[in-house]
Amino acid sequence: MWLLELRNFSGGLGVRKVEVFNRALLGKWLWKFGREDTHLWRRVIAAKYGLDCGGWMTKKPTGTHGCSLWKGIFSSWDFFNQQVELVAGLGIRIRFWYDNWCGEVPFKARFPLLFACSTSRTTSIAPCLLCSGIGEARSWNFTFVRDFNDWEVEEVLAFFNFIHSKIPAGLDPDSM
Repeated sequence: MWLLELRNFSGGLGVRKVEVFNRALLGKWLWKFGREDTHLWRRVIAAKYGLDCGGWMTKKPTGTHGCSLWKGIFSSWDFFNQQVELVAGLGIRIRFWYDNWCGEVPFKARFPLLFACSTSRTTSIAPCLLCSGIGEARSWNFTFVRDFNDWEVEEVLAFFNFIHSKIPAGLDPDSM
């Protein structure tokens, strides 16, 4: 008896799990979209739908007529985005609170109190950094809508202890 999912040389038929294989192929297109800024196909898609998420993705495709190929690829964005960690360089394209750039989860999930109190929830990394001068070290600069209560200080301290060592070098562009 043949086992469907075993490879041919192992006595199977070599049939792959379609859902896993499909998700991998969709992820490949999303990966290429985020990395191939200058390619013609990417520029056409970006012009048609507009850019979002710092240019890593298009805005959500909407339309009542038929279904587009990009709409099907875009449907995997949420899952794909959870699996990808962005690499901060200049910090222009990476959203500080929303994107996964510093560990396994975005800061909005890791520090929900600070996210709720932040004055700039949608900002990229770059505006959160201060530079004293050319060649000087950069430091974080955050503003919050209110002062923190005594019972909230522990989370604030944990945030600043964590983020202190995560200042991007700022020499290269952001990447996926």
